Amino acid sequence: MQGGRGRRSFLAAMTTVSASVACIGQASAAGNGGDGTKNACSRRDTDNPDSPASIETPNAPDTLDVSTVDSRTDGPTGFIVGGIHGDERAGIIAAHDIAEWTPDYGQLAVLPEANPAAIKQHRRENAFGNLNRKFTVGSKPTSALAQLIWGAVTTSEPDVLISLHESKGILNGTPSGLGQTVFHRGRSTTYDAARMGIRRANKTIGDKRFRFGHGRISGPNKAPTGLLSEKADYDAGIHSFIVETYDGVNEDARVRWQKTITRGILDYYNIYE
Repeated sequence: MQGGRGRRSFLAAMTTVSASVACIGQASAAGNGGDGTKNACSRRDTDNPDSPASIETPNAPDTLDVSTVDSRTDGPTGFIVGGIHGDERAGIIAAHDIAEWTPDYGQLAVLPEANPAAIKQHRRENAFGNLNRKFTVGSKPTSALAQLIWGAVTTSEPDVLISLHESKGILNGTPSGLGQTVFHRGRSTTYDAARMGIRRANKTIGDKRFRFGHGRISGPNKAPTGLLSEKADYDAGIHSFIVETYDGVNEDARVRWQKTITRGILDYYNIYE
């Protein structure tokens, strides 16, 4: 495959992918020291959740700027997404930094700014609502921008997808939210991969309140609600993760944690030695 450090891919066409994989059961994965009942769909800092049936009018960027770095050695592909919510700065900054990394094996594709309009306005949502409720499992994404992002993901054919986010609180902590948690499907491989990233981050965190734990991407008793990571895992079989940092901590630390956890997960999948 052609490519090299810093190659830029401009994806202009919206790609529609048939989705036929039904939601399946998930193994247990403990939360941040809690009972595991919360999950990545349980956001308490969501503004106005969108109806799954809502569809945006075709109003999306003509292109998405995806940085792809090819190691020129056979191996898996990782796809990193930042900026699905425009006010979650640490994930955007971390994704831009990650776009400069060179994998040892396979490829690394990075979409640092998935929601350009919201980022420009420093708002969580764009004019059509919460982008991370538009990736309907089992059918076409319900917005033009979500379709464009899904086309970028499926074009890259990743083995691993990591979506970088921030929360107004801490999972099973104070204030309550989803921060300091790595969410995944709960299968043994994703659990072990998340644990590798979490261990590395927690070694750098002295205050136990801010140490990371595990959570679930939906289920087992809560249906998917339109998250990109849900669709990637359920519909395309991509091992998917959501990294949530608590935005009450200073930005430099949050960016560092996002990158440390991402690198640990990619190491687990042998994208890095």
